Amino acid sequence: MTANLRKIDYSNKQIFVGIDMHTKTWHTTTLIDDFPIRKTFTSDIDKFANHLKNNYPNANIVLGYEAGCFGFTPKEKLDSHGFKTIIAHPADIPTTDKDKRQKTDKRDSQKIADGLKGGKLKGIYIPSRQSQENRTLIRRYHDLSKQQTRIKNIIKGNLKFYGITFPEQFEKSGTHWSKAFISWISNIKYETVSGNDAMASYIKELLFIRGEIVLITKKLRALSRSERYASDYNFISQIPGIGLINGMTLLLELIEIERFKSNDDFINYVGLAPTEHTTGGKRRIGHLSRRCRVILRTTIIEASWVAIRYDSSLSQYYAVQCKKGKSSYAIIKVARKLANRIRYILLHKVPYVKGIENVNKHYSEISVKDLLVGNEEKDVKSDLIQSKIIKLSSYKDLLVDDEEKDLKPDLIQSKIIKLSFGKDLLVDNEGKDVKPDLIQSKNIEPSSGKDLLVGNEEKYVKPDLLKTKSVKQNSKKTKI
Repeated sequence: MTANLRKIDYSNKQIFVGIDMHTKTWHTTTLIDDFPIRKTFTSDIDKFANHLKNNYPNANIVLGYEAGCFGFTPKEKLDSHGFKTIIAHPADIPTTDKDKRQKTDKRDSQKIADGLKGGKLKGIYIPSRQSQENRTLIRRYHDLSKQQTRIKNIIKGNLKFYGITFPEQFEKSGTHWSKAFISWISNIKYETVSGNDAMASYIKELLFIRGEIVLITKKLRALSRSERYASDYNFISQIPGIGLINGMTLLLELIEIERFKSNDDFINYVGLAPTEHTTGGKRRIGHLSRRCRVILRTTIIEASWVAIRYDSSLSQYYAVQCKKGKSSYAIIKVARKLANRIRYILLHKVPYVKGIENVNKHYSEISVKDLLVGNEEKDVKSDLIQSKIIKLSSYKDLLVDDEEKDLKPDLIQSKIIKLSFGKDLLVDNEGKDVKPDLIQSKNIEPSSGKDLLVGNEEKYVKPDLLKTKSVKQNSKKTKI
């Protein structure tokens, strides 16, 4: 007599698997409902994937592991088996004090599984393989730069240790590490052969690193001219303080500027946001956040020191901030302002303009270029705005009649005009607000200032209302 065996069907069942990865073994916790199953596997991804398929057929399996030295390869292979895999930032995994004091591989995998089940874990950004490899090139450059600084310090330390002083022509630090300076060091004779051999080895290492830096720099220049990066590099290289290395550092590390939904997200990522501890109504602002790509913060701060020398608006802003505190604090505020401009330029593909306090002051023509007047919906003539910039942040002094009088206060008493986009600037011929029923079926384009309505019949602004009219700029400046 044979028994009929029936496998459990996991259709529409959600299963969460936390993985604590090591070189040879994977410690896993599988959560089915609230029941944990703990197992240890070898680091063979295919065998692990087959185990999940055979034991939990038709289940919706979500896997997660910490970002670390294994990179994105495990995710790519697990995803190819039809699983959904999340790579979590280690600092985002919920951890109790007990977990910290009694850390084990089982606990680590359990924390990841619990975080997945509770929806508390969000995956980090996953760049393409090409972006990862391109990013490796700029990181190699910065590694070589650090190694070059290290070997230079070793050489100078050796000279100081043995009491060897610089000749008169090399007393200034600006003359160091030229061909003549390296030649002088190479000709120094120590009392023993060992001393000469050690210094020769140092010089050989320095020359090798310098050669590698030159080679990587050529590769980066070629990459900046490639189809993928040429456009963005041409825009970003116009910013004072950003050349080949800084520009490619930003492009290769940021990868896609669109992934930052706001300026705050971008500022946090580049490490220019301060820490905060607020409790009981007391707000305490601390040091800059350590959770960031340090090289991006360094790059933007270095560029800021140059930008304040060539951009008058940033220079004035820096001077004002210096009066409030230390210069080291002031340059951080300049760096935040510069970072916002970098994001804006990369997002909108527009050139950098020096000497402006508000980025909208230069680019507002893009927003008002479609402003329509007259029954024939003609574009606003260039002579109406001449070289003036319509500040979208304020329509306070908008002129509407032949006598160039300011908009009367009684026109806006009962109506809130959305000045940020010029939306709902609606007045009738008697100077009254347009009734709500007049705009129900009318779509006003806030980005362009289209369909500026006057009168009870919803007519367009008559051309004679804007003859020889100009738009006054609001004297109050809006800072970015």
